[in-house]
Amino acid sequence: MLAASLYFLTLALFGFVVLATAHMPEGWLVACILQVFLAGTIGVYMLIYAWSAFGAAVTLGSLVLSFVAVRLVHRRIPARILFMAKSHRRPQRSSTCRRATL
Repeated sequence: MLAASLYFLTLALFGFVVLATAHMPEGWLVACILQVFLAGTIGVYMLIYAWSAFGAAVTLGSLVLSFVAVRLVHRRIPARILFMAKSHRRPQRSSTCRRATL
């Protein structure tokens, strides 16, 4: 039972990586090539093993979960906001622009 749940979570994460790449802006797709290649390659092998060892419920359930997670994240947080959040800072005032205090 533990192995089936671990495969379920792992396949859901691999599916999330592959499906979330579809919502990336065009300029950022190059940054996702390695992650999608690894998740796709390892995910296919794990998918085949999980299908034969644990059945269709674990395999298809993990893919449905990853699809739902991608749709929820995409609706709440656009990809452009995720990239801008780290680099967005408030501009600092220079010392010449400070108000004079009395």
